[in-house]
Amino acid sequence: MHLAVTHSLRTGQTVPSAVLDNLGRGAAGAAVRNPRLIAGAGRPAD
Repeated sequence: MHLAVTHSLRTGQTVPSAVLDNLGRGAAGAAVRNPRLIAGAGRPAD
């Protein structure tokens, strides 16, 4: 998870934001893990 807080001196507004990257859990993550397993690299730590 990535957290950030942005503040504008011009407007005085503060905006918090949070981004959750869950691509490693689904099909995209499996597409990266499978060739690594075949190559003998083992499973990366989660």
